[in-house]
Amino acid sequence: MSKDFVLDASPIIIMAKIGLIELIPKVADELIIPKAVKNEIEAGIPNDPAFNWIKSSGKVFIRDVGSIEPEILKWDLGLGETEVLSFAYKNKGFTAILDDRAARRCARALGIKIKGTLSLLILAKKEGYIPRISLVLDKLIKAGFYVSSDLIQKAKDLANE
Repeated sequence: MSKDFVLDASPIIIMAKIGLIELIPKVADELIIPKAVKNEIEAGIPNDPAFNWIKSSGKVFIRDVGSIEPEILKWDLGLGETEVLSFAYKNKGFTAILDDRAARRCARALGIKIKGTLSLLILAKKEGYIPRISLVLDKLIKAGFYVSSDLIQKAKDLANE
């Protein structure tokens, strides 16, 4: 399984909010954060955990992803999602890490590999970086991450809990 990821803002924001942002680089072989994603995070609240991370250790992953693919532009997504999907569309070995429903529909329609925040957590659990995914899922929900109870159960099952 390829662990080359291009990352959208929402996984960065929520993982930083629950104090687990450093897991993302640990589970990735290669990690790309498009400049538009960086800009979205920096437009947020100063001293927010994601803001602080993107200004410090996260800055090494920031890249200019080049021109946007016309097929992606047609979907009228946010600039961050657009750059993530455009990069993954042009670089087939990369998986787009995003949670946005419309962006995920676009990815599926165009054959772009996708995963979300929960997939990162399952991977972190399988690689031994977190002892129990259940505790982390509780933190996610308390931090404002919306996920259905069915998806929570599926994540627990995939993490063998």
